[in-house]
Amino acid sequence: MAVRKAESLHYSIGLLGISAGSLLLAVHFYTLSRAAPLIPSTALGILLLILSSLLAYADILKNGGTCSIPTDTVYVLVAACNRPDAVEKAHHSKQQAQERPMSLWISSLKQLEPAKHLFTPLLWDFMEAAWPSPISLVVPRGEWVDFLGMKDSAKYVGTPQSIAIRIPDCSVTTHLIDLVGPIVVTSANPTGEADTTHHNQVYAKLGDKVDAVLCDGPSPENIASTVVDCTKINSGNIGFFRVGIIPKSQVLQILEQVQKKYTVVHNSGPVIAKGQEEHMSHSHAVHNGVGMAISEETVPVQSTNDICESHTRF
Repeated sequence: MAVRKAESLHYSIGLLGISAGSLLLAVHFYTLSRAAPLIPSTALGILLLILSSLLAYADILKNGGTCSIPTDTVYVLVAACNRPDAVEKAHHSKQQAQERPMSLWISSLKQLEPAKHLFTPLLWDFMEAAWPSPISLVVPRGEWVDFLGMKDSAKYVGTPQSIAIRIPDCSVTTHLIDLVGPIVVTSANPTGEADTTHHNQVYAKLGDKVDAVLCDGPSPENIASTVVDCTKINSGNIGFFRVGIIPKSQVLQILEQVQKKYTVVHNSGPVIAKGQEEHMSHSHAVHNGVGMAISEETVPVQSTNDICESHTRF
């Protein structure tokens, strides 16, 4: 159904030689400026087609379906978090292995705002600084997961200890998440096979196991996201489950900039927000009710040879 609509959409976009993402940005500009005379009627028609198609995909997800969509890296298979049956369907449709659980994607940290108090300030600031980008951050699992509406299907997302989260740098994806809410994500291929970098590969590998495919031709990148272990960030440790398109050095630079907001009380002790030192004990620091710690020493980095299978997709 929607697959055929998407296919014709892709070929129409191809005639213009521009991506769906670029057209979405143009739609946003058009909406703000109402500059209809500046947009050729053919292009405007395609813009409206893209908008209507995104709304159609959003309806599929809202009604418990699954979709494959393009991203800033490779194609992925997604389901709405608040549709537990769809989350389970996505898990089973690609024969998902237990050691490769699904991830969580959002379009903005505002979607986690109701649970912000359950994240430490340092972790929240790091997420804010790192996204949107092809950087997946593996964070501690906690009560914040309950805010997503996954219910029992939450067992298919992340591990019992952690979940990988990302805000992709792809306007098509984030616009769709704006319409649907947070989504669960897995690679659009059977477990153990290579990532899909074209919508034709999605058809070949998943076929009728997916309800719709948003076609946008070849992926902009053939390299998956960088996966960063943030589960111990508050004790001065981050690691790398996988170094993908974003190099280690860039991730560490982001962390260094975030750390400048905090003051180290002892070389290996807790940290607090700058300006609050006089209110804190030198033996224990609490910021917004959460104990925090980060060392002045060089941030330890796990060997990329010691890769955890749980968080190394897309």
